[in-house]
Amino acid sequence: MKIIFINNRNIIIHNKKDDIFIENFSSLSSSDILNIEKIKDFDAIIIDNQLQQQTNVIRILRQNLNEEIALKPAFLFYQEQEEVKEDFLNISLFDGKIAEKEIDKLITPIQNLTEKIVSLPIYTQENLKNFKEYVGYRVLKFLYTRGQQLIPVINLSSDNFYTYPIIDVFFSQLEKSSISNIFNIVEYMEKENFVTGKFVDIIHKCSKCSSSYLNFREVCPKCGSPNISKGNLIHHFICGFTSPESNFIQKEGLMCPKCNRVLKHIGIDYDKPSNIFICNSCGINFQEPNTDVFCFKCQSKFSIEQIQKKEVKSYELTPKAIEYITYLTPEVNLSLSQSNISQINEYSNIVPYNFFEHILFLELERKKRYNKEGTICFFQILNNFLPIKQSTKKDYEMQQQQDIDLSKKIKNLLRKSDIMTFINPYTMLILFTETPIEKAKIAIEHINSEIEKPFYKKNFFGLHKNPLNITTVYFSTNNIEQIRGFIKNKIANK
Repeated sequence: MKIIFINNRNIIIHNKKDDIFIENFSSLSSSDILNIEKIKDFDAIIIDNQLQQQTNVIRILRQNLNEEIALKPAFLFYQEQEEVKEDFLNISLFDGKIAEKEIDKLITPIQNLTEKIVSLPIYTQENLKNFKEYVGYRVLKFLYTRGQQLIPVINLSSDNFYTYPIIDVFFSQLEKSSISNIFNIVEYMEKENFVTGKFVDIIHKCSKCSSSYLNFREVCPKCGSPNISKGNLIHHFICGFTSPESNFIQKEGLMCPKCNRVLKHIGIDYDKPSNIFICNSCGINFQEPNTDVFCFKCQSKFSIEQIQKKEVKSYELTPKAIEYITYLTPEVNLSLSQSNISQINEYSNIVPYNFFEHILFLELERKKRYNKEGTICFFQILNNFLPIKQSTKKDYEMQQQQDIDLSKKIKNLLRKSDIMTFINPYTMLILFTETPIEKAKIAIEHINSEIEKPFYKKNFFGLHKNPLNITTVYFSTNNIEQIRGFIKNKIANK
């Protein structure tokens, strides 16, 4: 395992295990450090918490167009008894903190994370429809590989005082200042049902420019000036005169301007029934001021009723997001929004793989109790006459429709109690509930014959050889670990 250590204090990390090689870099610029040629062969990166460019380095890493670089495990290094300088805004971009004596403990976390990353398809910005879709996919992939939620953090340099760090890295300082950028990515992911949100806070935005740099002001109801003063209203008991306290103030103390009596004791001579406001611009008195809003960014003024409100949420990935990231191969998934998953999922017994495993677990528990055997079939179809690697949208749409048609056909040949999931568009698992292997084989033979029919064609010499290559492997539901191991091996070698 090779790890690169970036610092500017000339610290050398000495590893204790032979299976860890650490290369120490210092006094390099962030652009040098993150040069692909320098770090592409490293398994992980350690960044010194005292590095002045700590924030720039981790941000440049995570925004790199090369996913192999952007998703690399990265850790924040600190020495014992040293105050860790954490950048609260960007700490979630790291995979943890590590002291020198704990370096050996990184092997397993790095291996697990790397294994998860390399099992996923890789996309470039050109593969997706637009920048919003591209950033959304990159964010979902980062969150999935780290097992993280999308958590908002306070950012005083943002127009709305909140940001999402892993989205923030894709925008320049000028771009990310606008709420219409970072929050648009979040709204896109929520609209596509890639994430579900949980309320964190609510922000108020300018009705004109959407900035949250707002000043809520009490203003005069007549002239709208914020130059107002607050005072007391005095009520003289004897003559009943009521007026602002400023009208009672004389050198001798408080004196009623109506009857000229001196007011000595509150509660006996007079009381103060309420407050009153005085406009220092137009001179009127009033008991309740109006409230308006002033935007520091665009300097517009508007009433409080015109203010825009927006909920700030934390988000977690949905099964649909996990399916988009892990289920479809890069050859057939040129666009997240054009996936055929939503069309397939209208059929109730076709489910995502993670849900399939949950059903399989329940099936095993039922077998223990009622001793009824079930069968899992690994079912793979390779059509030598159809392109597997699409390079155009037309090719993709053709393959997409074929996948949908095939899914519908197989579904219609299954019982309603049988459950099907996809490892990729050509490989599926079918759970035959309460069905021994012998009977499951009969069902699969019937499915084989039905889906092969459209591919037999006649010519002058008779029938063409069937171009479909169908592979089936059967497992009893007695051994889920055997099934998982087989699937993992198939995915690794697909």
